[in-house]
Amino acid sequence: MADRVYVTLGFLDSPVSVLDAATGEILTEALEGTKGADEMILSDGILIAKITKGRSIGATARLGKESLNDTLAAVDVVTGRQLWRKENIRVMPYALSALAGRVVYHNLEELVCLNIRTGNEIWRAPNMIGSTLGAVSTLVITDDVVLFHGHGPEPKSNEQPKGKRKPQRGFLLTALSLKDGEPLWQRKGHRGQAAACTQPSDLFVARGTVWCGGSLEGYNLRTGEVDKKLEIGKLISPGHHYRCHRSKATERFLIWPKRGAEFVDLEGNDHMRNDWLRTPCFTGATPANGLLYKPSDQCFCYPGAKVFGYMAMSAEPADELKPATDANLQRGNAYGELLVRPQGDALGKEPAALVVAEGPAVQLEPALPDVDDRAGFRALAFAALASLIDTGTVQSQEHIVVLLTGSAELYRGILARHGVTVADTSA
Repeated sequence: MADRVYVTLGFLDSPVSVLDAATGEILTEALEGTKGADEMILSDGILIAKITKGRSIGATARLGKESLNDTLAAVDVVTGRQLWRKENIRVMPYALSALAGRVVYHNLEELVCLNIRTGNEIWRAPNMIGSTLGAVSTLVITDDVVLFHGHGPEPKSNEQPKGKRKPQRGFLLTALSLKDGEPLWQRKGHRGQAAACTQPSDLFVARGTVWCGGSLEGYNLRTGEVDKKLEIGKLISPGHHYRCHRSKATERFLIWPKRGAEFVDLEGNDHMRNDWLRTPCFTGATPANGLLYKPSDQCFCYPGAKVFGYMAMSAEPADELKPATDANLQRGNAYGELLVRPQGDALGKEPAALVVAEGPAVQLEPALPDVDDRAGFRALAFAALASLIDTGTVQSQEHIVVLLTGSAELYRGILARHGVTVADTSA
């Protein structure tokens, strides 16, 4: 729903909590019947939580029918009341979707469709898989069509070729009617673009055309026939692997994760790439509001040529940069307070990192020379006293916040010359 965030605040066995999107305030600690939620989707004001016993299936773990023991729970997010619950069922990871009053999931043998408000079964459609991995399948619903991309069935014994090597089971892309589960078409599938990790296949629908994995062929949503073929020239840089997250898409572009962000134009030949973007593993960038949002990342792929920080990027020319003023500064609750983050088992073993809200915080050898420059003194005072942490506090009328150490008597006169009052801790 608008202005709400639905999230599990714990790592394991956590219920779904509701937060105010603007402030982060917890509005509901736990939605009824959602403890242990592993996946969730929100549609028509109803939250569907997939609840898994124990840990989630690993992305590279091979799974079969015996691997899954799940529960689906539906909660009305307006009233907070649980509408229905189905226990002891199998729900494949990343194979759960909802739209237009219906919920569809895959149980390794069939695609199953339920009424989102009552949980009553509407249809089942055979779609045998046999076994697969924890994070390779994708299920999408759009325009009254269900699309499922995943491994096909195990080869039959008479299909086994002579020799020791067994045939590799490929991927299949299957389309069914959302109304009654009748098959519409099926084609060979394509692996997702994420590399150096296992991620669900990329599956997008833009203006009635289906785009799957790294294929440059677009399929008609209703018939499966090839609608478009793309030519991208030398858009993809040679060498190195694709990044560790799925592709993204808009109505106009596929956004592939090769060097940074490769924009594949679906309506013309205006392909382009940004080589300097990196985004978090698994999460990737987010296209929204006409912008591309790039969260802070831990990526170390070619880090000498990447931009840092959380950014919102636009294709439009940037506004002229102007110097920040006092009006741009927002002082948070911790402004002017001291935070001490010790490193090591005890304070005496390693210097602690001194974090201050105003002024530099650096670490040097524990020596405090007699300097007259106020700015230089401030930096050296922070560094020296931080590296000699003992107990106590230092009070300052100029918001210079440091720690008083056991050696502070040596520096009391110097501190006083620079307007810093040292608290008496002899008691």
